[in-house]
Amino acid sequence: MKTTDWRKKLEVRHRSTREDAERAVRESLERNLYIVRRDHARSVEEWLERKRQEFLSKGKRLV
Repeated sequence: MKTTDWRKKLEVRHRSTREDAERAVRESLERNLYIVRRDHARSVEEWLERKRQEFLSKGKRLV
């Protein structure tokens, strides 16, 4: 009986540890994806601004 209780406790502890680890990995991936998306959006904005400046420097008007 005692052994079974001990194993159950270990199993519950192991499961919660695994769930914690999975949650930590998922949160880390989401955070990294957010950073990548933010940086990508910033680079797109910079590219658009550069193209707009090139367009304006040629003397063309934006409608």
